[in-house]
Amino acid sequence: MNNHEETIQTLISKLSHETRELIDYPRDLNEASWEHADNHENVTYFAKAHENVKNAGSDELLEAESRFEDCGGMGDDADERGGVYDRIAQLLSHHLEDYRFQSLVRSELEELKGELEQVECDIEAGIEEREENEQEPCGDLANALCKAQEHLESIKTILDL
Repeated sequence: MNNHEETIQTLISKLSHETRELIDYPRDLNEASWEHADNHENVTYFAKAHENVKNAGSDELLEAESRFEDCGGMGDDADERGGVYDRIAQLLSHHLEDYRFQSLVRSELEELKGELEQVECDIEAGIEEREENEQEPCGDLANALCKAQEHLESIKTILDL
């Protein structure tokens, strides 16, 4: 493993578990965040949902309320499991977790994208330098370049760029 590959590994290792999983198995961020929220304990348990909504920051809560309304608000979703109050807390908590997941992953991926683009430029410069000096490019540079480009493609897939 060369310095560039080590740099890429270090960048990836600094990411949250959620973001690393998406890098390993790229898919749409909206789909991934919805699944994350669906299974989050702050959504599945009424008491945790109430606590989550109570402790949310005002910006987060406004975003969750907006998403809640965009999805139709309560509609016919008040059920016998806990009534309207519990269900509203649960739905708001779902949108909070969805928003938090997307915010975390998006910010980490945007930062990683910039860092990987810099690594990619450095590798390409190294390859050009070797070609100018009539040296054959080393396979290690080509491998590192492929790895950086693979991660950049994953980021584009996740962020739908």
